[in-house]
Amino acid sequence: MGYLAYYFLGKVYRAQKELEKARESFEYCLEIEPGFKDAKEELKVVEIDLKQSGYPDETNFSCETCGNCCRTKLINISHKDIKNILKNRPDLKPDDFLKIMPINKAFLPDKYEKEFFISAGNKRHWLVLEKKENSNDCIFLTDNNYCSIHEFKPLACKVWPFSLRQTDNKIVWSKNDRDFIAQYCAHTIKNNANDPEEIKMDLEKYTNERKEYYEVISKWNKQASDSVFGEQFWNFILSDSN
Repeated sequence: MGYLAYYFLGKVYRAQKELEKARESFEYCLEIEPGFKDAKEELKVVEIDLKQSGYPDETNFSCETCGNCCRTKLINISHKDIKNILKNRPDLKPDDFLKIMPINKAFLPDKYEKEFFISAGNKRHWLVLEKKENSNDCIFLTDNNYCSIHEFKPLACKVWPFSLRQTDNKIVWSKNDRDFIAQYCAHTIKNNANDPEEIKMDLEKYTNERKEYYEVISKWNKQASDSVFGEQFWNFILSDSN
């Protein structure tokens, strides 16, 4: 859909008092057309309405270690995340906790650039944390729902479920995660649960490291053979020059 379609859909949802759907529609509108002032104003009004209706301040999200995000989500990981894990867990090798997974780009949003994917022939892959054998659990999830690498876990895990909305630099839950949080995440809302400035710093760091990762993968894709993974790939992305 175009930005105007999202805009008018948002107005319909707002008129029907479906405020969360209205907010999401205006957010999608502004992703496509960031300078659309009418959508910015509508989004401000909807968020005031949400606050007045008792919708929580999303920065007050508090994890209750249900472990459901660690069971259901694929965790994209950067070269710097890998280096950090290996530094703190020298007993591990990349193949012990990483998976290079084929993916059908047709099922992904258009905003994903080709540099995000590791190329091999006509297929694209992405780099994710491995799951336990015969399970959807993250390989680092313990039996009591704690992360065994919590102190040095990937930035994608550290910043979840937050994102920094580009149109107004506001910390919000990622649009794609709001339904998951409502249905499957045993979180609580606690006043001052997080430091907004710390969240912003982590999100900015995450964004910058992803850009660096895209550059590394782009270089790999230009020089790699059609199907070479394994030691050659790990040596390349984990080299001191990256």
